[in-house]
Amino acid sequence: MNKLSATINSAGMLILLMAGMGCTDEMALRSVYTAEIESLDHIANPYSQVDLKAVFVRPGGDSIWVSGFYDGNGMYKFRAYCGETGKWCWRTTSNVEGLDGRKGIFTVRPSGLKGKLRIHDEDPRQFMYDNGDWFLHIGETGYRYLVDTEGGWREYIDQAAGMG
Repeated sequence: MNKLSATINSAGMLILLMAGMGCTDEMALRSVYTAEIESLDHIANPYSQVDLKAVFVRPGGDSIWVSGFYDGNGMYKFRAYCGETGKWCWRTTSNVEGLDGRKGIFTVRPSGLKGKLRIHDEDPRQFMYDNGDWFLHIGETGYRYLVDTEGGWREYIDQAAGMG
């Protein structure tokens, strides 16, 4: 059974859901590929009795293994971050016959997506996106100063208030 559907997640990324053999889809670079496959096998507890893994072969030839998970109603999913352009292939291994040996192909095309955050290449105290853009991290972590048993709390609050 081949099943192909698409959805937009909360971050506005197109996610293609695919099951079956030989489907070809296109994904955006730095997006997340989600495969959805169905099993008609009756399993008493699919959360603990099913071992599902998928190997993704990237365009450069290296591979990554990911674990699949049960999503309800006989549906299983696994995901991979599309960090390289070109043709990707995947194949499943499972202790459940209906999930074992499933495979698919998709192509990752260039995109304007920023990608995941990671430590900046030139400054380990900063972050950057996978596309190279710097990530401006603004945050306040003075939680410990909100209790009067912590020394210096009044000075901290006065300084923060003075800065706006």
